[in-house]
Amino acid sequence: RTLITLCGIVFGTFLAVLFTGMGDSMWGKMIDLTARMGGGHITIQHPEYLETPSLKRTVKGAAALQAQALKQPGVQAVMVRVTGNTLLAAGGNSSGAFFMAIDPNKETPQTLSLLESIKEGELFKADDKQGVVMGQKLVENLGLKLGRKVVYTVTDKRGEIVSGLARLRGIIKTGSGLDAGLVLLPMAAVREALGYEADEATQIAVFVHDQRDVLEVAGRLRAEARPGTAVATWDQVSPELASFIHMKVAGNWVMEIIIGILVAAGIFNTLFVSVMERQREFGIMMAIGYSPWQLFRLVMAESAWV
Repeated sequence: RTLITLCGIVFGTFLAVLFTGMGDSMWGKMIDLTARMGGGHITIQHPEYLETPSLKRTVKGAAALQAQALKQPGVQAVMVRVTGNTLLAAGGNSSGAFFMAIDPNKETPQTLSLLESIKEGELFKADDKQGVVMGQKLVENLGLKLGRKVVYTVTDKRGEIVSGLARLRGIIKTGSGLDAGLVLLPMAAVREALGYEADEATQIAVFVHDQRDVLEVAGRLRAEARPGTAVATWDQVSPELASFIHMKVAGNWVMEIIIGILVAAGIFNTLFVSVMERQREFGIMMAIGYSPWQLFRLVMAESAWV
């Protein structure tokens, strides 16, 4: 009976550890992928940008903020970006999209996973102010081909409508809705079109080695934050993902509690049968001087040992 009970305990513990490990790995990968899709594990931005995103809400001194964040323990990389909405036009077709202005010399697949999804063409060079990379569905909607011209229109920091000319250098294919509304643009060209200063941006994406360290790193960044900037963690930027993960973690806890109850029931059943089969022995022990309290402690000691 003891061996059967021990096997049940081992199997139950194995299931609990397995579910916890699988869940932790899955949620960690989802968080890392979300960070690599855009804003990083931690985002430094204008205090009002999270609630009301706008190209008017920027942070200045981005280079200094980037250097400051890189000094923090646990930080893997820091990227400066400009993000916003744009209207694209090519021929007689037009479509709205979300753009991200990046520095191609600094971005890697570890900081922007979209770079791994460029299936046709290539990412524009740093000195290519007219380069653009777009999602496959967006390219189809505009009737574009590699090398063709496209005009993007944005509202600059003064509220004026400005346009820029670009040529399609690469096509992204992710198989998701991003293909219908994503544009990558060169940082220098976008800053010039928006009237930004050389070190002005809408967000600074901070990437950490281990997503479990996000709160610790964010706390240090908040302590050193300058006026006019705010530090947001991935769960604040992506509340839908955070809610989904919290729900799944709660479900995992329920599963582990059920496993624990089943294991406890197995131990109780073993001890109950053991006690019922040893009534004669217990009677003899009480006849030679054992008290009920001593017998109770004996049974409890056995259960604790199991």
